[in-house]
Amino acid sequence: RPEQSFSCDVFRDECQRQGIVGSEEVYLQVVFHCKHFTVIPKDIDAQSIFEYHFPQLAAEACESALLLDDKQKMIYKSESTLKQAAQEMLPHHNLLPDAYLLVNHCLRNSKDKPLMNIHWKDDCLQIFVAHNSQLVFANAFQVKCDEEVQYFVASVKQEFACSPAFHANLIGNQKLESLVGEFFKKTETFDIAENIHSLLSYQKQSL
Repeated sequence: RPEQSFSCDVFRDECQRQGIVGSEEVYLQVVFHCKHFTVIPKDIDAQSIFEYHFPQLAAEACESALLLDDKQKMIYKSESTLKQAAQEMLPHHNLLPDAYLLVNHCLRNSKDKPLMNIHWKDDCLQIFVAHNSQLVFANAFQVKCDEEVQYFVASVKQEFACSPAFHANLIGNQKLESLVGEFFKKTETFDIAENIHSLLSYQKQSL
């Protein structure tokens, strides 16, 4: 179910309990949290750019998915453990990072207004900015305290604010409203699980 979060072991146990292991009739869509990603033109080699941006992950494989603008792609760390579990359990599956869905949501909903999607989960702060359906900024920051969250959001808004009518979707940690709400003309609380079906409709294809 879209509102559930679980480990790979729990997923395996649930597939076995329901007797759907290897089923050709069940399609699995998995959305996972992603700390390491970047956006590049779609024709550039993904692995070399990934290793350049994340040298600490040079030994890891990366994957890529085309954005809604058809001009760029997101490259991100391949979740090998999760991928193996999905392959073992169900032949028909698709794995996507939350960052990919949120950046496409930003592109789709920024036609009439500049929009910032801010997602704070654990020590990772993802920020996406789009205006006129064009991606302006996409990055993730490691944060250790509330002040760092405020600093990164304020810095990105100051640098990329293209209109005083800047709207923001606040996703994840409920403290975001009190920490950064005053920076924007309008904010809305956005829940990934509650909007998972519309988010999944924004996807293009893996490359």
